[in-house]
Amino acid sequence: PQGKPLDQAMGPGANFGTCMHAGLASYYSGWGHIPEPSRRLMAIKSLSETYSQFDFTNRDGRTPTNHTLARAIDIFDAYCSHYIEEDTILKPIEAELGFAVEITPQAGELDFEPFTYIGSVDGIFTRSYDNKLLPRETKTTSSGADARLRQLKFDRQPVGYVSCLRSFPDCANIENFIGDVILVAAQKMEFCRDYFTTTELDRLSWRRQTINKVERWRGLVKRAAGKPIRAIMR
Repeated sequence: PQGKPLDQAMGPGANFGTCMHAGLASYYSGWGHIPEPSRRLMAIKSLSETYSQFDFTNRDGRTPTNHTLARAIDIFDAYCSHYIEEDTILKPIEAELGFAVEITPQAGELDFEPFTYIGSVDGIFTRSYDNKLLPRETKTTSSGADARLRQLKFDRQPVGYVSCLRSFPDCANIENFIGDVILVAAQKMEFCRDYFTTTELDRLSWRRQTINKVERWRGLVKRAAGKPIRAIMR
C-alpha cells in the first residue's frame, strides 16, 4: 500500500524543524562571500519555499500560532541576530554533510558481519581561534530549550556522528560538537548553544551499543524468517 505523504508521516513539529534546517543550510552556504544581511534573506527564502511543501493546518483548518510561516521567519531572524558575533568565528566547511561509514570488527571485539552506518550532520565548522573542527547538531523543541540542550549532551546521535567522522582522515582529530537548540513557541524566543567534548570512552560506548543493537536486530530477523505475519485488527 502507498505510504502517507511526508507531511503526514513526520508531523508538524518535525516538518517545522525541516524548514529551519533548510534555512540554516542556505544561510551558511554563502558564508565568506555574501554579506550577512543578504545571506539571511536567502535563508529566509529557502525556509519559506520549504515551508510551502507542508501542511501545518489542524483539524479546524487553522495553523497553530507557533507553526505559521510568519512565526518561522521571526524565530529564524532572531536566531541569526542572537548568534551574529559567533557567526564570524565559525567558518562552515560544509553546510550539511551526509556520510556512510562501514563498521567492521576490530582487535579485541567479538566477530560480527560488517554493516554500514549512515548519517547526516547539520554542519561542520572550523573555529577561528583554535582551528578545531566542530560538527553541529541543531534541534528544534516545543518546550525547554535549555533542558533539551542538556539532554543533547548525552544523546547517542551526536556522539555517533563524532565517532563516524573520525574515520575520515581530515576529521580524525574531531572530539567536540556544537549542541544547538531552537525553541518553537508562539511568543517566547529562546536559543541555547554549547560546546560538548566527547571522550574515547564515550565513543567506544557508542560503538559497542550500536553493534549490539544491530546484532540484536539481526537475531530477531533471523528468528522471524519464514513465520507468518499476523495483522492486528483495531
